[in-house]
Amino acid sequence: MDLKHRSVLLLPWLLVLLTVCSFQVEEVSSAKILTISFMSSKSHRITYEPLLRELARRGHEVTAIGPITSKDEKNFKNIQTFDVEELFKKGPNFFDIKLYLPACQISFNPPRPYLPDMIEVGGLHLVPPKPVEPKELNDFLNGGKDGFIFFRDQPSNILKASRKGFALPPLEFGDLTEEMLLNAINEALNNPSYRETAQKLSKIFLDQQTKPLDRAVYWIEYVLRHQGALHLRSAARDLSYIQYFSLDTLATLLLILAASITINVLILRAIYRKCFGSKAAKKVAAGKKKQ
Repeated sequence: MDLKHRSVLLLPWLLVLLTVCSFQVEEVSSAKILTISFMSSKSHRITYEPLLRELARRGHEVTAIGPITSKDEKNFKNIQTFDVEELFKKGPNFFDIKLYLPACQISFNPPRPYLPDMIEVGGLHLVPPKPVEPKELNDFLNGGKDGFIFFRDQPSNILKASRKGFALPPLEFGDLTEEMLLNAINEALNNPSYRETAQKLSKIFLDQQTKPLDRAVYWIEYVLRHQGALHLRSAARDLSYIQYFSLDTLATLLLILAASITINVLILRAIYRKCFGSKAAKKVAAGKKKQ
């Protein structure tokens, strides 16, 4: 059988193969994502960099500009610059925000009446813990009955943790004494309520339908898929200045109040004239007669 006849016989099978493969192909799309940060603290970068790298891993082209350097990888590029604040001064203000991802979680922050375009993603940077090296240090941290004492955070976070019941009130470093520090350590070690409260809140935090990182990625891609997802926006964003501040309602109420005051003044004046106007007129008439 020559090559021509073989090609004719293989053609139908090739068409079948291409048809089957076409059903396996999914629609794929990616976006160019730019993030700008002027915070020079590594702790701030830790909270959102996992989101950027996950977006890059899923095929999006991510560029991060900021004062903190970071390792480049596929689809992720880091541009280090220390004059980000100057860029903010030169550029225009942006008010057309499509999605807001607050780093909050109900286990630590109070409930809030969020709009559909506001999604809590607190804890998206958390990953399963890795064993600490060397082994002796890992055994020291995990082998004790009391665990490890977390001793430092922002004052506002410490106050929240104290109100929640899993941390002591903050100790001011300038007023700290040896006795105060010893009493605080003993309180944290010997009072089981701190550990029990922390375990309770941890259970609440972990009981989520989806992971915060997956949730953040989903909603970012959701906004991309729906060209900005304008249907998630509050109708208040489309109100005029007068409607947004209810100036028309305020003007109506002021008009009603002014009309009510005017009517009451006219009624009181009429009553006064009815009751006391005749007496005054008689006195005036009597005075004229005497003259």
